[in-house]
Amino acid sequence: MKGLSVATGALVCLAVLLAAAGALGGAVRSAAVDETLYGAQSRQAVMDAMGLTSDGEVTVYIGLDAQEQDALAAGIAAGMAAESADFALEPLNGREQAHLRDVHVLVLRAQRAAQLCVGIAAGLAVAAAWTGARLAKRRRAVALGAVCGAAILVLLAGGLLLTVRSGGFAAAFVRLHEGLFTNDLWLMDPATDVLIRMMPQLFFERAAVSVAARAGASFGIVCALLLAVYAVVGGMIRRNLSEREQA
Repeated sequence: MKGLSVATGALVCLAVLLAAAGALGGAVRSAAVDETLYGAQSRQAVMDAMGLTSDGEVTVYIGLDAQEQDALAAGIAAGMAAESADFALEPLNGREQAHLRDVHVLVLRAQRAAQLCVGIAAGLAVAAAWTGARLAKRRRAVALGAVCGAAILVLLAGGLLLTVRSGGFAAAFVRLHEGLFTNDLWLMDPATDVLIRMMPQLFFERAAVSVAARAGASFGIVCALLLAVYAVVGGMIRRNLSEREQA
């Protein structure tokens, strides 16, 4: 029985970690297809980052008024949500369009990874229900596995926050882009590229916080669903075992 207890805890721990990975991937995709991110949120970030006091000043800085930017934001969000997009949007130049295509590939990968991770996590919940069905203290094994997974997530999040705090967001941002992209299209010039004027560092800082919040909410929902799967499948297995013992 000790082996079953360890196996159940390990399966639960892995399910928690995969649920977190899936939630993060889903949050990235959710943020990427939100047109307000490239519209209203972008304009507010520009105003705050540049110390501007009116929407008119934001328009002068970016080169687009609110209506024009909303139209561009809708086009970017629609492209991110599609399976294929060329981002041939005015007033973006060729480099900006190419970079958005690169980002689109990452968004699709995040979406597919999220689906895969959550699917595997569900499978692990079923496996944990099966291994724990014969355990008298199955709740203890499940709780220990969940705590182990949560502890690992806390350590990973803490390490990430420490890295960002010690080196600064800008340095972490550069390292992230260097790791994700194989070209330098993400290096933009405010004099020629509207995207960089729309997206100052503060924009990305707030976007990161938004993604983290979305991921946290999604993680809670996924964990609740996994717990439901575990409970339903576990109950079915235990009833089946009980019927066999009585037969």
